[in-house]
Amino acid sequence: MITNTGKGILAKYLIGQAPAYASYIAVGCGPSALNSEESGFTNSQKLEYSEKKTFNKMKDLGSRTDIAKVVDRFYDKVKTDDLISFFFSEVVPVNWNEHLPVMYDFWEQVVFGTGPYLGNPMKIHMNLNQLSPLKQVHFERWTELFIATVNELYQGENAERMKQRAISIATVMQIKMASG
Repeated sequence: MITNTGKGILAKYLIGQAPAYASYIAVGCGPSALNSEESGFTNSQKLEYSEKKTFNKMKDLGSRTDIAKVVDRFYDKVKTDDLISFFFSEVVPVNWNEHLPVMYDFWEQVVFGTGPYLGNPMKIHMNLNQLSPLKQVHFERWTELFIATVNELYQGENAERMKQRAISIATVMQIKMASG
């Protein structure tokens, strides 16, 4: 039997808001735990749960180092993505040693209001659009990868702000490019 508590834990696990061991937690959450034969889990797996009675809540973005971690992991995904990697390798071959610190500055400014970024991302992307059209599907993939990356690493007010601003930036760019 899975209790309401177990159902809640499984629901959080399925949407990525609970760690992998949550699937073990949900079994035997009722008034009395199931024995190993009934649950299919070993005693050591049940012991693992008893040692982890609370979820390890992911921390929120709090520093430039955190921003860099998101940006680095995001661009690692972008570099190998079948749909958008060519913008960074063929259309405008990116010098990653120069580009990544600029992105750290940009996102630090966007999330914390403290970064030294002074560029014009709209102009840069309008120029890129002239070289190779940026389509809705490209923005959707960029947004999907970005949000997934933030979700893998952080949760909290600043993480939500970073994701929301990414969506807003992508939306505004699409509108401006569509209008010329």
